[in-house]
Amino acid sequence: VIGWSGGFLTRDNLNDQIQNVKGYPGDFVIVDIFTHASEVTPYIGLIIPVGLTVAVGTIQCVELAKLAGDNYNIRWSMLGDGAATMLAACFGSVFGMTVFIGHPAFKAMGARVTYNGLTALTFLIVCYTGLSSV
Repeated sequence: VIGWSGGFLTRDNLNDQIQNVKGYPGDFVIVDIFTHASEVTPYIGLIIPVGLTVAVGTIQCVELAKLAGDNYNIRWSMLGDGAATMLAACFGSVFGMTVFIGHPAFKAMGARVTYNGLTALTFLIVCYTGLSSV
């Protein structure tokens, strides 16, 4: 809507973007991670604080869930986040994984595990089909 109303999206460039909608299988880039490690070291001063922020965010989300009546183990939540982040990095993701914020609100709306599954499925479809370019 913003693209159409601001004049950024026209029929011509929409047709160009639709050409990008096709299958994009993930690439296993674990070798590239170690090959280009020297390019990462200048950014360690940024990477570590961001990682700590994600860790604190996970702790906050688990504590919010506890206030909503759901007790989750912080250790297992953080290990799950770390494992998911490392697995995603092996396929080229630059984003760290963390638990959803807003647990009490989702719970109040009646969301259950299906909500998380459908969200993951939606992201998977958007990322592997190029729909994010449209």
